[in-house]
Amino acid sequence: PAAAAAATAATTAAPPPQQQQQQQQRLLWAPPSRHLLRTLLRTPILCATSLAPADLLMQQLEKLAANSVINPLTVLLDARNGALLYNYALTRVMRLLLSEISLVLRSLPELQHIPGVAHRFDPGRLETLVVGVANRTRENVSSMLADVRTGRRTEVEYMNGWVVRKGEEMGVQCVMNFMVKEMVKGKQVMVKQELEESVPLVGPDKGRTQDEICHPNEYVLQFLVHSPYSRLSYKNPFSSFQASAMEVLKILTD
Repeated sequence: PAAAAAATAATTAAPPPQQQQQQQQRLLWAPPSRHLLRTLLRTPILCATSLAPADLLMQQLEKLAANSVINPLTVLLDARNGALLYNYALTRVMRLLLSEISLVLRSLPELQHIPGVAHRFDPGRLETLVVGVANRTRENVSSMLADVRTGRRTEVEYMNGWVVRKGEEMGVQCVMNFMVKEMVKGKQVMVKQELEESVPLVGPDKGRTQDEICHPNEYVLQFLVHSPYSRLSYKNPFSSFQASAMEVLKILTD
């Protein structure tokens, strides 16, 4: 009877797991933060949902896996996301990348206590996820491709580079991700050189200091503006000007 009474008391004293989680959240969140969270969740137009830190981390890793495949491949192919679909050769490349990404994600120490991690980051499931994202955004230009086309710095070091670095920490060789990362960086340098490439028609004045020497495009503008056949107006080295193609052609031929 005493043991039964003790067990009954322990059962009634222990709150259910959901209530325990709520109590832990109350301890972690300050009252203003809890009020803000409740307000966001109760606003219908936001359609907001709350996630546990572990669930949020796994969703971010799934997005990382998808972006680490779609973004660099679209950069190397210079194509939209839909170009990755229905192409067996590209599918094989995607599977090689995902096999390394899956192994790294399933080996992360911070995910070892979470059940179902091996299934969630299985290469087959990640491939289904990547194909679904590419299909939904088939007409889109990836952000990495847009950055490369405009000569901006890409986020490949934070995607495939992160996979490579984490793999090195855990003894996993991510050869495919390293190769893709370096190829994207090489493509970025090539495009940047093409965008910056220009041939000055008029050299800088000898009396000007190095800081006063303008961009090579300024020399072209100065040549066009100061030509006796030109009616162009010139304000600064990077100002826009309007001229007909025939006028510019006449200036260059004369």
